[in-house]
Parts: sequence; structure tokens; C-alpha cells
Amino acid sequence: MTTFGDDYAEWSRQEQEIFDSLIRGHEDLRDDEDLQFYFHEAMFDQGMWTEGRLDTRADFEDQLIDWLDAHEIDFWEMFDWEAYQEWYDSQ
Repeated sequence: MTTFGDDYAEWSRQEQEIFDSLIRGHEDLRDDEDLQFYFHEAMFDQGMWTEGRLDTRADFEDQLIDWLDAHEIDFWEMFDWEAYQEWYDSQ
């Protein structure tokens, strides 16, 4: 696998908890660097908003959802939107 940069160990506690809830039941995926990359870039890389890269962010979100679908994880069902909103509001 390719290392893309920020990985799970470098994330905030909130980001780790949201990621963990997303992959609940599939903990073996925690160290998947591709999944970490798509998750972080799509949901937590604030530069995507502040630098006007919304199309790129949307592409990463699509890739994240496709990747999760391939592993039978329903992003829309498993993602903790309440915790994410709390994180977002604190930024």
C-alpha cells in the first residue's frame, strides 16, 4: 500500500472515534492506508474547503463511499453524523 500522509495515529481523537464507528465490525480495516486517505481527505481535510477544492473533496468522498461499498459498509448508515457535526462546529 502507498502511504499518503496523515494516518490514523496522527488524527485527532474525534476523527479516530468517527472512523472507528464507521468501520465497526470491520476493525481489520483500521490500518488500511487507502481507506484512511479517502476518509481523512473527504471528511476532515479543512484545506478542501478553505482552498476551494470542493470538486476534489467530492471525488474523494465518492471514492470513500465506493471503497466502503466494496467492503459491504454502508457509509450513509454507519457514519456518525452527530459526532461529525460536533467536530465541525468546534473548528
